[in-house]
Amino acid sequence: MNDTAKKGRVTIPTDLDVVPETLEIMRRWGADAIRDCDGTEFPAQLQQTGAKIYSTYYTTRKDNAWAKANPDEVQQCYIMTGFYTAAGPTVTIPLMEGISPELIQVNTRDDMARWWEVMDRTAGCPVPPERWSYADGAVTVQAEPYHEYTVSFLAYLIWDPVHMYNATTNGWTDFEHQITFDVRQPKTHAYSMERLRKFIAEHPYVNVIRYTTFFHQFTLIFDQLKREKYVDWYGYSASVSPYILEQFEKEVGYKFRPEYIIDQGYYNNQYRVPSKEYLDFMAFQRREVAKLAKEMVDITHECGCEAMMFLGDHWIGTEPFMPEFKTIGLDAVVGSVGNGATLRLISDIEGVKYTEGRFLPYFFPDTFHEGGDPVREAKENWVTARRAILRK
Repeated sequence: MNDTAKKGRVTIPTDLDVVPETLEIMRRWGADAIRDCDGTEFPAQLQQTGAKIYSTYYTTRKDNAWAKANPDEVQQCYIMTGFYTAAGPTVTIPLMEGISPELIQVNTRDDMARWWEVMDRTAGCPVPPERWSYADGAVTVQAEPYHEYTVSFLAYLIWDPVHMYNATTNGWTDFEHQITFDVRQPKTHAYSMERLRKFIAEHPYVNVIRYTTFFHQFTLIFDQLKREKYVDWYGYSASVSPYILEQFEKEVGYKFRPEYIIDQGYYNNQYRVPSKEYLDFMAFQRREVAKLAKEMVDITHECGCEAMMFLGDHWIGTEPFMPEFKTIGLDAVVGSVGNGATLRLISDIEGVKYTEGRFLPYFFPDTFHEGGDPVREAKENWVTARRAILRK
């Protein structure tokens, strides 16, 4: 068998301090592509290996200077408080109870009466804005005794949830929290297109821009101890802002309510029957995200690179089995292989030139530690996923 037949269809990660190991793995595995990762840098010594080079590109973070200069265009999410029972004629509800203050910041900039909603959960109806008020991080409600109340409010994502997860899991120290900015909004939209062109021009050795991703994070909330409080890989609660919601209202012809997202606190997880309003909102988001993602993909192609999307992280609105996805014009999709089902989720995607599965485990301390057994985890992942490889 010649060397060409022994090489191809394998991508490996790298970092500045593992150059010899990367070259050895390339030789042993026949890898034909190398990529960087979140928190790593691509070594200059590997730029001329002849391998295809992927560069991870973050459309919504890793530019805190811009985010801090434009706080009104930081991404937002809808959050619902816990249920609070009124023991008398009023009840005061703290908004940030049980939520990490490092993750989000209450949006007091926009009209609260317009974009927030206090719900009488016992009666199943909203409380009129004139019957509640906000002060010092809490909402006080003129209540019916012994009724339960919640507050649905907008908050800024002041620490990108994925960066928070990576930093917490890896035990990173001495770093700046990356702020999530909103590419959908006018100033950031224009800036992001120029930022992309500049990035590609400054990285001429890169063949593939590996987008992570377009443009809204799935629902991922952490508590005050930085533990995962609520996770929904399909959740749309972090794809909102007054700017986006006003556009939605113009398209559908009716007024938006936070409850369309909050859904009694279920956040429209995949086990709920979606309302017409939520289906309308998802369809609107898919169209708008696809249109903007295509703009970035077109720039990528114009600059001579391929465009690959990571199926995960900020992927809301780019669901690959919905009709809008094919309009984006991506060359490839890569996703994390958890089992045979997720492998098929990736491999069955149509409208791209190739797909790529990233096998586990992550190179994270929760697996790679004294006493850990990453080889066993890798074997289990392979055995779990391989049954789906030859399907279709």
